[in-house]
Amino acid sequence: MARQPNWFCTPLPIIKFLQIVCALVVILFFMDGRQQWSPYTLIFLIAVITVVVNVVLLALHYFDVVRTNNAVPWLSVELAWNSILALSYLIAFGILTYDWWEIRGNRWSHHSATPPRNIGAAGWVNRVLCVAVASLINTVLALMLVQRLRIHKLA
Repeated sequence: MARQPNWFCTPLPIIKFLQIVCALVVILFFMDGRQQWSPYTLIFLIAVITVVVNVVLLALHYFDVVRTNNAVPWLSVELAWNSILALSYLIAFGILTYDWWEIRGNRWSHHSATPPRNIGAAGWVNRVLCVAVASLINTVLALMLVQRLRIHKLA
């Protein structure tokens, strides 16, 4: 049995949709140029996994699999997923902040390649900053979900 369509206006799906949007920002900005530095590829993969897992979890919540299937401890799965997500994006934020600080000062020695020509150095600095902010927002959203899940027990 599926939930009512207005369920998508409740906090859980809204926060998950915002996580997906932030992950899509990371994917779009790092699609070109992620081969410059291996952490870019790792952050890109985390964003792709975020989108896939959150879409699956939204579908499971919408079709009430979470409430009807007691074989899997869904609360533990959700708490673990969002905790891992918060930690991953917090680490990504730290790495990107370091990278932004270095490349803003025109120090590219930690990169294995230069930014793509169609983007340029200044454009890449802006992309790294946008992805860092999206990572920080995703960290906060994941922590909000952890807190909400702990209080409301998967509401």
